[in-house]
Amino acid sequence: MSATFLTVDVNQDVDSVAKQALSRDFSMLYDIFIITEGGKYYGVSTVHALLERMTALKIKHASQANPLTGLPGNVSIRAFVEKQIRTGQDFACVYFDLDFFKAYNDYYGFCKGDEAIKKTADLIVKIFAVSRIGYVGHIGGDDFIALIHAEETQELCAKFIREFDAMVPTLYTGTDVKNGCIETLDRKNEKCKFPLMSVSLAVVESKENSRFHSFLEISTVAAEIKKKAKAVQGSVFLINQRAH
Repeated sequence: MSATFLTVDVNQDVDSVAKQALSRDFSMLYDIFIITEGGKYYGVSTVHALLERMTALKIKHASQANPLTGLPGNVSIRAFVEKQIRTGQDFACVYFDLDFFKAYNDYYGFCKGDEAIKKTADLIVKIFAVSRIGYVGHIGGDDFIALIHAEETQELCAKFIREFDAMVPTLYTGTDVKNGCIETLDRKNEKCKFPLMSVSLAVVESKENSRFHSFLEISTVAAEIKKKAKAVQGSVFLINQRAH
C-alpha cells in the first residue's frame, strides 16, 4: 500500500471521485482514500465501496429517468434544483415548451412526434450541458428544463433558438414547409391551420438580491413567464418577463 493517499472532499460528486481514484497507478488502484471536509479529516473509503455507490446511483437514476429521452425526470429535477438553491450561488432555470407540438403529433403520428422530442432533447443537451452547471432534465411530454449559470442565459438561449428554428423544417415534408403550416383538428375537433413548431423558453434567474427559496417558487414564476412567452409569435425566450 502506498504511503501517499488520494484525498478528496466530502462534497465532491461520486463521478469525479471515481475518475480520480481509477486514474491512479494500477499498484495503488485499490488503496483506500481519505475524505476531508473543509480541509479536515472526515473519514476513509475504498474503491470497492465507491463503485458500489456508483452502481446504486446509476440504478436509481435509470428508474427516475424519462423512458423516451433517458434524461432525468421530475424527482431528480426537483432534487437537483433544491440542491442548487442551497448552494447560494447564481443560477438560471430555463423551461422549454414546444409550440404546436400537439398538432404536429396528431398530424404526423406519435412516431414522428417521439422523433421530434428526441431531437429537441439532443439539441438541448448539446447546447446547455456544456454550461458551468449544465444540468438538463425532461419534465414530460414536450417540456424540458436546463440549469445553467445566470451569466450564460442570453448566449445559450439565443443559440438554442437559432439551431432549433433551423432544425424544425427537417421534421416536416417539403410541401408543409413550403406552405408554412399543417391543417389538422384543433381541441374543438374543428379543422384548423397550425404554423410549423416553434419553442417558448421561460427563464427564471436566481441571483443576489433576488434569490428563490424553493423549487415550487421557481416553478410558479416559470409558469407565469411561459404564458407570456407562448403569447409571442415564433420562437422566443423571456427572462423575468423581458422579451428577446
